[in-house]
Amino acid sequence: MTNRADIVAVFALVVMVLAACSPSSPPAPGTGQPPAPTAGPTSATGSTPPAVDRLRLVIDTDMAPDDVVAIASLLRDPSVDVLAITVTGTGEAHCPGGMFVARSVVTMLLDAAIPVGCGRTTPMGDAQPFPDEWRAGADVGNGIRLVQPSFLPETRSSEQVLVDLAAGEAGAGRKLTILTLGTLTNVAGALELDPGLPERVRVVSMLGAVDVPGNVMPDGAAAGEATAEWNAHADPTAVRIVLAAGFDITLVGLDATNSVPLTQDLFRRLEADHAAGPADLVYEIWASNPFMTAGDYFVWDPLTAAVVRDPTLVTTRPATVRVVEGAGLD
Repeated sequence: MTNRADIVAVFALVVMVLAACSPSSPPAPGTGQPPAPTAGPTSATGSTPPAVDRLRLVIDTDMAPDDVVAIASLLRDPSVDVLAITVTGTGEAHCPGGMFVARSVVTMLLDAAIPVGCGRTTPMGDAQPFPDEWRAGADVGNGIRLVQPSFLPETRSSEQVLVDLAAGEAGAGRKLTILTLGTLTNVAGALELDPGLPERVRVVSMLGAVDVPGNVMPDGAAAGEATAEWNAHADPTAVRIVLAAGFDITLVGLDATNSVPLTQDLFRRLEADHAAGPADLVYEIWASNPFMTAGDYFVWDPLTAAVVRDPTLVTTRPATVRVVEGAGLD
């Protein structure tokens, strides 16, 4: 590995999750190809009628296996109103497959359509993409049985969806919550469209490794030598842009998610009782991917989805984070 000469660093004050109160093996690729979508309505509204006591949020995701678990937990939560799902094209899934899987999951779990769009497919700067094998699996749902989506993908880009929803929430006197489960490419792109976005948005992100080793292993590195976390590593320029912009942001990094491994005990408990729709979907994806229960997989995104609903589940502190671009790239 060689380092670029033009490394850029930015310091930003964020809220960092230290621990939950309670590198992984690559996903096995799915089989087959997504079926072609059929015509259907494109909804411009949230999943259910809004209520003042419901958490209104956008799920910004790269449709990795643990993203699907997190999404399932949110879609059927009566305290949450999912306004849209925005797929990031620089994460594990490519745009067409990621949008299909997201719409299929929504169709399975909801009786309503929600906007599902995708953003730019290239990172904001130099970056190393997720492995091809991982992306191939995410494109077809990592082994879950998909259904034909009941609605078409959103015609607007992810970036435009975020800007429009933030403006709508601001008009109603609220901040939009964006839950990011992949790279920050979409949020950085939305910031380009609307520099005033930080005033109207709260961000909770599964991102980073601050005081613990990362999970991206450079060639020839020994265990414990990794410094980067995959969501940050796949577009570090976007991380710099977002953190420097002054968003109200909480980082749920490996510092916290290392406390929540996917254990055989948890899997067996779910195996014994997974009759509900979201639970059955979660069981299916875990059962279809043995690597997830082999002992080195963590519930990264499900923890972050829990934190966005209940911050008391974790310990947090303000932190000044330094972003370094270009280090460790091929």
